[in-house]
Amino acid sequence: MSELSAIATSLKMAAQEVWGDTHEVLFRPQVDLSFGQVCSDLAYDLSEKFRRNPESIGQELLERVDIPSTAKVWCQEGFINVNVSDLLYPDDLFVPSPQGAVVIVVPAPSQELSGWGYLRLLSSALLQALLLKSSAAEVTLRVGELETSLAGDTIHELRAIWEGALRLSLATRETNEAFLASLLEASTSRMYLWLSPHSMERSRFQNLYRRYLQGTKERILCCPEKRWFNGIEDGGRDPLEVITKLPDHVVYPMLVHLASSVPACDLDLGIPFFTENANLHSFLHTTLRRIHRFADCGWSAVSEQESLLEREISIRSRLLPHLVSQARSRGEIRSLLDGIELLLRPINRLINMPSFRSRVEQEKMEGEGILLEAAAALEKFSKELPFSVRH
Repeated sequence: MSELSAIATSLKMAAQEVWGDTHEVLFRPQVDLSFGQVCSDLAYDLSEKFRRNPESIGQELLERVDIPSTAKVWCQEGFINVNVSDLLYPDDLFVPSPQGAVVIVVPAPSQELSGWGYLRLLSSALLQALLLKSSAAEVTLRVGELETSLAGDTIHELRAIWEGALRLSLATRETNEAFLASLLEASTSRMYLWLSPHSMERSRFQNLYRRYLQGTKERILCCPEKRWFNGIEDGGRDPLEVITKLPDHVVYPMLVHLASSVPACDLDLGIPFFTENANLHSFLHTTLRRIHRFADCGWSAVSEQESLLEREISIRSRLLPHLVSQARSRGEIRSLLDGIELLLRPINRLINMPSFRSRVEQEKMEGEGILLEAAAALEKFSKELPFSVRH
């Protein structure tokens, strides 16, 4: 049994012993490894049910949990954080990708949100739709009154969705509210709502939330914070004009860049046009080419710094599939893109180390390293989206 499986079993037994609850214990992959490799929302789930502070519930649970000697478990702000030494993360301990019919909803653009801010929201929804489609879910995308199943030529379809959405008449908050309420009332499918804080008035949103979203896991709200939308320096460029003239090879880099976690005030709309690390799409391609240049040699770490990089690469490689699944199931697109970037960085730091390159040049490297493991995880991710990675 893996360390994480043992911890999950012990947490489940503790929850049953203390709270009489047979709650399923699932984990989330962490992007910031200072908070652990994975975490569980168990204490928060129990706090909603029993109306207790999640931090105190988490601490009570940990007092009764048998923790493997080589693992570390702690509670922080109500989340149960875990580090394991065997680096095994069984699929059944994470939220699976949704199956069957899924509806992704983005309201029509409104006067309260800039065109580029709206494109960021739409791009995040599109990335989730593409990921869900790759897992055989039956995806319907609703953008205002537009509806598509993403069944055609993906580059041209993405561009058509961008352009069609930007050409929609600007909606009022009342119009968006009525649109969302009608969809929520009529649909029985799993639904993801991509909204901005500008979509409707706070009191009206709270009423909508209580009526249709509260207490259900089949209606998921995806609502980035204001700083992700506000303050984009667009140089006076009209988003519709830019998208219409966008070269085909820049469509996916632009999609990924707009959906990234970069705050609006730092978002450089020129980056997708250039080959640089800030262009995540380009960074991924370049890194994979570098991996396949060196990894076939194999190597064994000879310094403490190399060993630390090797371990981080291994952890992030093994968590990447779960970040993909979480992006599908919870709409956490920014965490996925951050996780990919944070895997690419240590790979390149390792390859750039003089000691590493010296051994490659002298053909003195021995043993199997973890670069090929990282490449496999990254290439599997690339196949989840419609662009292939060539090396």
